[in-house]
Amino acid sequence: MDILRLSSLETVAALGATHVARVTYADLTDTAATTKTVTLLASIAANTLFRYVGHVLITDFDGGATSDLTMAVGYDLSSGTDDADGFQAATSIHADGTEVDVTPELVTDVDSSTVDTTYGTEESTVIASLRSKLNLLLKQQPRSFITTWDLELAFTATGANLSTLTSGEVLILFALVDLDPIERANRA
Repeated sequence: MDILRLSSLETVAALGATHVARVTYADLTDTAATTKTVTLLASIAANTLFRYVGHVLITDFDGGATSDLTMAVGYDLSSGTDDADGFQAATSIHADGTEVDVTPELVTDVDSSTVDTTYGTEESTVIASLRSKLNLLLKQQPRSFITTWDLELAFTATGANLSTLTSGEVLILFALVDLDPIERANRA
């Protein structure tokens, strides 16, 4: 696993990311189990603004008898409530699944074509669609925690253990900004 700090201002501006992490199947094959949590960055300082930009699936994950592999992006707080999918819900990155090549999904509309004023099933469907899209938007918002925390990826395989994977590569894009210098500069 490699983590690179993006240095070109043009690249940072175009992507909205300051860092990119590369995770390959080799980072998962040491696990003879169907689940693994990978700490991408450990002990991120309190008052660090974090924004999850998304992932880019370079090569679909595959191998052995695996039939699906999902990846969630979340956080583990040193004190407080952790959220294993706080930045991205479990998303398929496997060749046999319905893999998602790029996240986040663009939220472009809410289907209101089936709104029924009697508040029946159609209305419930629209409300569920709206709730889903709003939750997706909330996961994409920048966050800062008052405690140190770890950025984690949670992988879950179906059909076989992670140790049977033979291919796969995904890039994780995110932005980190230390807020302490900004706060100190504005106190003076």
